[in-house]
Amino acid sequence: DSNAGILFFSTTTGTTGNDGNTIDNNNITTATANNPRVFIFSSGTSGIGKENSGNIISDNNIYDFGSYAISISDNSTAWNIIGNSFYETTTFVPISDIICIKISAGDNFNISNNFIGGNASDHSGTFTVSNSYTFYGIFLGVGISNASSVQNNTIKNIAYTSTAGSPWYGIYIASGDVNVGTTIGNTIGSTTETGPIISITNGTANATSYGIYNGSSGTVDMRKNKIGSITTISATSSHSFWGIYNGGTGTTTISNNTIGSLTTANSIQASSASTGNSQTVYGITCEGTGLNTISANTIANLTNGTTDHSGSVEGLYYHGSTTAGVISGNFIQGLKANSAEPNIYGIYIDGGTATYSNNIIGLGTGITNGNAIYGIKNASSSGTTNLYYNTVDIEGTVTTGTTGYTFALSDVGSTRNYRNNIFSNSRSGGTTGKHYAVSLSNTTNLTIDYNDYYAPNGVLGFLTSDRATLSEWQTATATATGQDTHSFNINPVFANAGGTSAVNYLPSASTLVAVTGTGITTDYAGTSRSASLPSMGAYEYTVTPNIQASTLVFSSVQVTQMTIGWTNGNGAKRAVFVKEANTGTATPIDNTTYTPNTIFGSGTEIPTGWFCVYNGTGTSVTVTGLTTETDYITQVFEYNGSAGTEKYYTATATDNPKSQITLMMAPALLSYSAS
Repeated sequence: DSNAGILFFSTTTGTTGNDGNTIDNNNITTATANNPRVFIFSSGTSGIGKENSGNIISDNNIYDFGSYAISISDNSTAWNIIGNSFYETTTFVPISDIICIKISAGDNFNISNNFIGGNASDHSGTFTVSNSYTFYGIFLGVGISNASSVQNNTIKNIAYTSTAGSPWYGIYIASGDVNVGTTIGNTIGSTTETGPIISITNGTANATSYGIYNGSSGTVDMRKNKIGSITTISATSSHSFWGIYNGGTGTTTISNNTIGSLTTANSIQASSASTGNSQTVYGITCEGTGLNTISANTIANLTNGTTDHSGSVEGLYYHGSTTAGVISGNFIQGLKANSAEPNIYGIYIDGGTATYSNNIIGLGTGITNGNAIYGIKNASSSGTTNLYYNTVDIEGTVTTGTTGYTFALSDVGSTRNYRNNIFSNSRSGGTTGKHYAVSLSNTTNLTIDYNDYYAPNGVLGFLTSDRATLSEWQTATATATGQDTHSFNINPVFANAGGTSAVNYLPSASTLVAVTGTGITTDYAGTSRSASLPSMGAYEYTVTPNIQASTLVFSSVQVTQMTIGWTNGNGAKRAVFVKEANTGTATPIDNTTYTPNTIFGSGTEIPTGWFCVYNGTGTSVTVTGLTTETDYITQVFEYNGSAGTEKYYTATATDNPKSQITLMMAPALLSYSAS
C-alpha cells in the first residue's frame, strides 16, 4: 500500500490502540530510487481508548521521502514528534504535495525541536525540489479538546520550485487549538543571516507563499516565531508572500514574532518584477472573524521587486469583524520597494472594529524613489477604529522625478476615534505630490484631539483642501466642540528619527501632553502611563505640566518669617522660589534639581536672587531668615520627572508670582527716671 508507510500504526481488534511506542535514533529512508509516498503513517480505530496514542518519534534522520515523512491520520492522538531531521539528499520530483509532518486528526500533539531542510543530517546543504505540488513544513488539522504544541522547530536551507498556485507554507494550521512558539519560538528561515535561506520559485501568475498560515476555528496562539531570509522568485509573474496570515474564525493571538529582520536588508522579498501582475509582500495579515490580538511584533526589512503599480508592501493588514480586535505595541520599520510603483503601508486598516495603540511605524528612510507611503491608512467602511498613542514617522528624500503622495495618517474610514498620537512626516523632494502629516476624507463620526501633526517639508493636513497651519486645521475639523483643540504642530524631537530600533522613536518634546480616558494604561515598553499627565505617542516619557499652581496666600506674616500657601496645578511636584523684591519672574531650567531650604538664602539659587525654599508635593511652606519690613516675591512652578529629568512649567498664573512685605519690628520701650 503506497499510502501505508514504511512504519504503519494500524487498527486494533483489542481494547487499546497501538500506544506507547518509541521510534528513536534511526535513519529512516528508502532503499530504492522510487521514494515511498509515506515513511511513518498512523490510522487507528475509533472508540474510547482505541486510538493510537502516546507514541514518540524522536531524534531520527528522516530523508529522501516521496511526499509525507510523517502522516498521523484518523483515530490517532497525543503523539510526541521531537528532535528529528527531515532532508533530501538529492533533487527529486515528488508524486504529490510534500508534507514533512502532517497531523490530520486528534489533539494534544507535541511537535518540537525538529529541523526541516538541508541535504544532510547536520542540516547543511540545500533541500532542493522541483515539481508541480505544494510544500508544507508542518501541517496541523487537529482537535480542540487539548491544545497541540509546536515549539522550537527550524525550517531553513530550502530551494523549492513549483508550478502550484500556492507553492509553499512553513506551518499550516487547518483546524483545532494550537500553540505555536508560545514557549520557544519556531524559526522559518533566519532573522540574522543574509541571502535567501529559503527560496521559492514559481512561474504561475499570482502565486502566494506563506511563513505561517492559520485557518482554524479554534484557539490559536502564535508567539516568539522568527520568519526571515526568504525570497520568492518568478521570471515575470507575481509571487506574493505573507509572513503570518490569519483567516481563522476562532480566537487568535499573534504576539512577539519577528518577521523580517532589524539588521539584514531585504530579509523577506518578492524579487519578481511581476510586470502586469499584482505582487504584495505582507508582514502580518489578519482577515480572521473571531477575537484577534496582534501585539508586540517586529516587522522590518520587507521588500517588493515589482514594477507594477498595483503591488504593495504592507507591514500589517487588518480586516476583522465586529468583535473588537487589539493591535498594540508593534514595531514596523524598513519597508521598501525596488521601483517607485508599489505603495508602502505601515498599517492598512480595511474593516472591522479594533483598537490600535502603542504601535511604532518608521518608513521612508533610504527610499529615494517616489513611492506613495502611508504610515497608517484607514480604509475601513465598517466598525469602529480607535487610534491611541501611536507613533508614526515618515522620513527620506525623493532625489529624482515625481513622488506619490505620502501620509503619516490617511483616513477614509467610518466611525473613528484618534487621540494621543504622533503623526510626523518629514519626507521631502519630488517634483509633484505632497507630504502630509494627516489626511481626512470627512469629519462624520469622528473624534480627534490631543495629536501632534508635524510636516516640516510638506503640508500639515488635508480636509477638502490643504490646511497649512494648525489653526486652519482646527477650524476645518471643528464640526464638534473640542475637535483637535489640544493638538500640536511641533517637532516631536525623536531620539533618532528614521532609526532601526524602536527606542529611536522616543520623543523629547516636553509639551506633548496626552489625555486620559482611552483605557490604555501602559506604553510600548510596558511602562505604566501617567494617571494624570500621560504623553503622546507610543512611549511614556516625562512631559511638562500644563496647569500652573495659583492663588498664592501669605499667612502668619511676622518680622522675619511668613507662611506661603498655594493651590496646586497638575504637576507631580512643585518648586517654590522666593526673592527679595516686589516684581519679576524666575525661570527654572529643565533637567535641573533645585535643593530647597526654608531659611531664605540657603537653598539653590536661580540667578539672580531667587532661592528655592520648597520642593515637593505639598501646598505650603514656612520661610524664615527674612528681613524686617522688606518686600519678598514668591513664584511656584509645577513640574514632572525625577531628579535630573525635571520638566518645569514656567507660565505664570493667577496670583503667581505674588509679593508680600514682612512686618516692621516693634519699637523698643524706653524708661526714664527723674533725678
